[in-house]
Amino acid sequence: MLYILAYAYKHYANSGTGLRSLLDIYVILKKTSPDLGKVSTELEKLGMTDFESRFRSLSLDLFSEGKLTEDEMEMLAYIVDSGTYGTVQNIVSNKINEAGGGKSGKWRYIFNRFFPTMEQVKYGNHFFYRHKILLPFLFPYRLLRAVFKRRAHLTAELKTLKKF
Repeated sequence: MLYILAYAYKHYANSGTGLRSLLDIYVILKKTSPDLGKVSTELEKLGMTDFESRFRSLSLDLFSEGKLTEDEMEMLAYIVDSGTYGTVQNIVSNKINEAGGGKSGKWRYIFNRFFPTMEQVKYGNHFFYRHKILLPFLFPYRLLRAVFKRRAHLTAELKTLKKF
């Protein structure tokens, strides 16, 4: 259960997650008897206790024909709008809010997109991370790749930025 919750939280916090995550938690709770004390101890270490209680409550209320609270309705709307794998809009919005929100968060997000940290380079561009001498070519490479190979993603990202 801990693994599924951590995975759902990762997606929920970044780009969004689908209904499948809610259903997985519901099935685990109904078909098995997880040690919730041990799970909550581990979740506390990860800082996910609030998410877990909200997610578990939504899962049980949604699939057990319980009445949804306003908070659960908001969470469910976010999950449904996220589709199966999340959306670019959610990624951009969450990253801007993570950077402080408002105009300053927007500008920090844009700066970070142009000048990623080495950790981000390591995660997203292994070749340039391994061959650091080629790092000056990373920006043109990313720009050309966005324009020619990931145009839909770039368009969605720019539209979301325009809304902020």
